[in-house]
This record gives sequence, structure tokens and C-alpha cells, in this order.
Amino acid sequence: MIAARKIQTIHDFLALANPEFAELIDGQIVYKSMLGGEHASMSASVLRSLLGRFFKPKRSDGSGGWWIQPEVSLFYPKLERILQADIAGWKRELHPSKPLGYPVKIVPNWVCEICHTTQKKDTTTVPETLAAHGVSHYWLIYVETENLQIFALKDSHYSLIGSYFKDDGKKRLPPFESLELDVAELLGNDPLED
Repeated sequence: MIAARKIQTIHDFLALANPEFAELIDGQIVYKSMLGGEHASMSASVLRSLLGRFFKPKRSDGSGGWWIQPEVSLFYPKLERILQADIAGWKRELHPSKPLGYPVKIVPNWVCEICHTTQKKDTTTVPETLAAHGVSHYWLIYVETENLQIFALKDSHYSLIGSYFKDDGKKRLPPFESLELDVAELLGNDPLED
């Protein structure tokens, strides 16, 4: 992260000339650093591609499916924070229209952060914010250890419900239990490189 700058309100934040790489955390603008190769290999666009192909369609009865968006800025009104999620998802049965706008004002049902240079924020500020807003599942991908940790919201706090590594094969991972996902692929391992 790049140094923070004090700001007064969300309206000041929205008036920025180039807010795409900024977040609003506790009254301060925090500029995000550019992505490195480690983060890019486990990029949100890869996750979106993997998850999106499975969860995009709705069932014939109109239920099911997910809206999956990478690098999306989200407004969390209870704490007046704007955080940029590496990837976020909304259940279509709860949100029939695609979440749009800047920042997106519809709280997601699932968020995944790729934890590299942002580990402190991803393990403190982000889960605190998501829990306060009722986000049911939070995934953390640790770049160095190639580890996926899955947290579920219970009694307003997150509990670790699973920890997976690239050799764990295919799993049914909450909140996407309807099919098996290859953990190695989710962790950015290209099957063509093996």
C-alpha cells in the first residue's frame, strides 16, 4: 500500500480525479500499489474465469447463479469504508440485477482477497468490514504458501472452516458447494505448465 491521506467524507473521496486505485478506510484515502507478478499469477480475473463459467447461468426456475466481478470497489455504509475487493460475488437469487456503479453499493455475499503485499489489511480491516456487513463467506489466498483459507460468518465473526493447498485436488468449497473446483487452478497453477 502507498501512504494514506486524510479525507473528511465519502463525498470527498468520490470527487477524486482518479479513485480507481484508492480505498477509503477510517477517514483516510489509501492508494493501492500496482500488482506484482505473484499477485497477477493468482489474479482475480483468473478466479473470475474459473468461477464465472460455473456460476453464471441461472437455473430454469430463475434461482441459482452468481455475479462474479474482479477488482471491484465496494461501499460498506456501516463503517463508511470503500474497499477494492480482488474478487466479489453476489447470489443472483438475492440480486437479480448485476451490481453496477462506482462504488458498488450492494454488499456482496462472498469476497476473496489475494494476500501478498496487503496481508495486514486482508487479515484485519477487510474481515472486520465484511463481518459488520454480513458477508457470509471470505476467502484468503496466500501467495507465498499457495494456501486458500475459507472463512464463514458465525455470530458476527469469521471462523476458519477450511484450509487448502495446491495438492488437495478437487473440492466442494463453500459457498460454491454445487460443484467440485480444482484447488490448484484456484491457486493460479496453470495445468499446461505442469
